[in-house]
This record gives sequence, C-alpha cells and structure tokens, in this order.
Amino acid sequence: MQKFIKPLLNIIKVFLPAVVLSVLVMAYNLLGVFIEEEPLLMIRGGFDNSYVSISFFVISNLLTWFIVAYIFKYSKLFNRRFNYILVPIISTASIIFFLVTYYVIAFYYLTGLFIFEVDFLFSKELEKSLATSILILLNSAIFISLFANLILILIERKKPALKNDPGTKKEEKNNNESESSGGTFEDSISI
Repeated sequence: MQKFIKPLLNIIKVFLPAVVLSVLVMAYNLLGVFIEEEPLLMIRGGFDNSYVSISFFVISNLLTWFIVAYIFKYSKLFNRRFNYILVPIISTASIIFFLVTYYVIAFYYLTGLFIFEVDFLFSKELEKSLATSILILLNSAIFISLFANLILILIERKKPALKNDPGTKKEEKNNNESESSGGTFEDSISI
C-alpha cells in the first residue's frame, strides 16, 4: 500500500502549483471585479489598470510557490536527477493548462461565447488588448514557474545529506570508547 500512496502523493505535488495558482488568480480577479464593478475584467486580470493586474498576478505566483515549497514540501520531488527535468516541465505545462482553462471558462461564463469567437463581440482594439494581457500573464507564469523550479532544485542539491549508515555509528562508538578509556587512564595515573 505504501508503494502506491507515495507515487500518488508525488503526482499530486507536481500538479499542486497549478491548482494553487488557479485558485489565487480567481481570488484576485474576483477582488478586482468587486472593486471595479465590471465583470468582464475577470478575464483581463480583475482590474482596469493592467499594471495592477500584472502586479497581483506576480504576487499570486510568488505566494503560490512559497505555499507549495514550504507547506507542501514541493522540493522533495527532486530526489532523483531525472526529476530535475521532468518535474519542472510537467508543473509548468499544468500551470499553463489550468490558467488557459480558467480563462476559457471565465470567458464562456461571462459572454456565452468561446474565446475563439471573440471577433463577433469586441472591437479589434479591445481584442488586441485582451490577447496581449492574457499573453503577458501566461508568459510571466511560465518564467516564474521555471525560475522557482530552478531555485528549488538548487536548494535541494545544497542540503547536506543525512548519514544514517551503520559505518558512521560504529566510528562514533569507537571515538566515544577511546575518549572514555582515555579518561579512566588519566584517573588511574592520578591515583
């Protein structure tokens, strides 16, 4: 049973950044829509000002990686060299998949159209700004994800390995015995 649960938990950990990021993105988008009182801003980042939207998106990315690294121990996935490449690729792809799915569902919920039918609804200028803002958000998610994975790999490689070898315990016992016998020898001389 242990052999089945551990790989399942590792697979869940790989997809955890995407889930946490999607939840945080939805939360700050709803906050922006609540403040601005414009539902269509839910797709453009929640706020009318694009700099505010990008700032909140970057903050949610950083908060996501902090939560995943320190609460869910994401860096323990990097226990083999093969995972150094596989885990960042899968987690970044899942982040992009979850965010694109979020944008498609939000757009369909707000307009009743799929996102590729946007030509019929918006003017060309608004369509360009919508596509630009979504591409900026997705590209920043990719770069932050790859950078966070790289930092976590470096942190995991720098950790000292704990030695639980029986040979180390024997050496420690021998050192302790020699120290204790040395003390008794000195005591016998002084008598």
